[in-house]
Amino acid sequence: MGEPYWRHEPEREYLEAIGVTRNDFGTHHQNAEAGRECGLEAVYTLVSSQDDWDRYEGLQWYAAETWASDHRDDPDVETVLKQVRESKTAYLRWGRKTMGWAIYVFKKGGYGTVPVG
Repeated sequence: MGEPYWRHEPEREYLEAIGVTRNDFGTHHQNAEAGRECGLEAVYTLVSSQDDWDRYEGLQWYAAETWASDHRDDPDVETVLKQVRESKTAYLRWGRKTMGWAIYVFKKGGYGTVPVG
């Protein structure tokens, strides 16, 4: 599964800006341990780099601006651009240092025993 995680405790202003609560996401450790409640064992995590995260965010901003330029007469242009620009501000101000993203791979039933010899 792919899931955001808190790199450190988020500021109240950041939570308000992106419309989430602290409990909407866990820490990286909490995410990796989440499978235990379902009888799963985390066997691998792949954490996005800061460059990966910046690329993901930046491509969303670019796509929205391109769409708006190509659809100037769409009644939703101003609303979309406002939301995207507010999201960009929140990411650059707080999100880049506060939130990460990772893929978590789980295995059913744990590791079992490993033969010796």
